[in-house]
Amino acid sequence: MTTDQTPMQGPQHRDYQNPLLPILDQPSTRRTLLKTAGAALGLAAFGEALSPLMVIPANVSVDEFLQQHYKELSDEDKKKVFARLEAETKEQFGADVTITDRRPIPGVRFGYAINVSKCNGNGKCMEACNKENNHHRGVDQSYIRVLEMTKGSMDMEHGSTTFDHAVPQEDKFYLPVQCQQCDNP
Repeated sequence: MTTDQTPMQGPQHRDYQNPLLPILDQPSTRRTLLKTAGAALGLAAFGEALSPLMVIPANVSVDEFLQQHYKELSDEDKKKVFARLEAETKEQFGADVTITDRRPIPGVRFGYAINVSKCNGNGKCMEACNKENNHHRGVDQSYIRVLEMTKGSMDMEHGSTTFDHAVPQEDKFYLPVQCQQCDNP
C-alpha cells in the first residue's frame, strides 16, 4: 500500500485477499509451493505403494489375495483355505481331494539337490521352483537364483542374476544357488 492507502498495481503488488490458486485458496508463496510439492510427492509415494497390485494375476480371487502366509493363518483360516482349494480343484479338474495339515515329523529334514553340471542358464529350475512353491515371478521370490559367471572365476559377487540374453554364452558358465534357509526358514 502507498501512503495514501490505495492498493498498488502491478505484478509485484498483488491483492492477497484474491487468491491466485483458487483450488488451494492460498496465495502463491514459497510455503504454498512447498505444500504443493509435498502433496505431489505424497501422491507419487502412494501410487508406488500400490504398484505391487499391478503384478497380481487377474484371475486371483479376493480370498486368495488376502490370504496370509501359511504359518500365520489360524486353524479356522486354514480350514477356510482348504475348503476353497478343494472346491476349486473339484471345479477345475472334477476330482475330489482332501487337504490336511499334517505337522512335520520331529527330527526329519527335507532337502533338494540341483545338478550344477547340467545348468545351462535357461532358468528352467527357477520356473519349476516358482511353480511348485506358488511364487509369481513378478515379485521375485524364487528360492533358486542362477548366477552367470565368467569362466575361470569363482567370485560370486561378480556373477549376474539379471541376464536376459540367449544362453549359454561361450565365455560364461552358470551356477544355480539355492536359498540356504533350510535351518531358519
